[in-house]
Amino acid sequence: MKMRLILLLLSMSAWLSCNSCSGKGDKPPTDPAKATGSTPAPEPEKPREPNIQVKDLLKTAVTLVGRWVEEDVWSDDRGQWHCSGVIKAEQNGQLTVVTNRHCLGLEELSKAEALGGDLDVKVWEIRVFTHGGKELEVAGLDVQTDLDLAILRTRPAALVAGRDFLIAPFGKDPVELGDSLVAVGTPLDPKLSGTMTFGRVSSLREEGRVIQHDAAINQGNSGGPLFVSRGIDHFWIGVNTRTVNKRVGEGLHFAISVREIGNGPTITVEVNPAGACKLIRALHQTGCDAVK
Repeated sequence: MKMRLILLLLSMSAWLSCNSCSGKGDKPPTDPAKATGSTPAPEPEKPREPNIQVKDLLKTAVTLVGRWVEEDVWSDDRGQWHCSGVIKAEQNGQLTVVTNRHCLGLEELSKAEALGGDLDVKVWEIRVFTHGGKELEVAGLDVQTDLDLAILRTRPAALVAGRDFLIAPFGKDPVELGDSLVAVGTPLDPKLSGTMTFGRVSSLREEGRVIQHDAAINQGNSGGPLFVSRGIDHFWIGVNTRTVNKRVGEGLHFAISVREIGNGPTITVEVNPAGACKLIRALHQTGCDAVK
């Protein structure tokens, strides 16, 4: 009996030792990727980019103020105007600003010569004012000839991102009917810069190239940004362009989709009398000379 007990204990010891060596014992595998039916541990989420709050959308918009002088025999003709714009990019203190083509003041300038002769342009200049009050001179621009769009480039200046300006975040998702919107601009008077209005997408026109909406738009809002709200996020989706006269209808406003910016033929000029004449001859078929 003692001999049988000793043999049984020796047999169990050998069996346990064998299982421990072969990995078939109760100890689980140390590599979870090799365990039957297991899945790799999920990768950590990437840190979320900080959202631009509604109040900070004001820093993405600018006010454009321009003037021109056309030489006449008796008294020079003069024009002054203002519009809105949106900051698309920044590099080394130089802002890239998107606005409307009609915000360049050239249509009025092209009609300044009442007698129908060639224009004599003495001055054409445009300045940009950030929401914080920084004044920047526009050096050059690209005018899109197929749509009411222009891209301005300011002269380099000492600017601090987050304090003096913010780059408008591009929208990636398709816009849908009923989406909540925020429009930013400078209606009626430069003193009203930083005005925000709210509305919704009313319709999508021209296969989505034009966004119809009901956020309040007035003269001077042209060229300003239109944002869509996605929860706490806001994305730049359009450039406010025109509105229907309120005597005709209410809440009929239109913005060009940001997807159309830079997608057409352009004319590049410097912002000076020669540049104004180049655009007037090309866009308005009017004779024009720069006065030195």
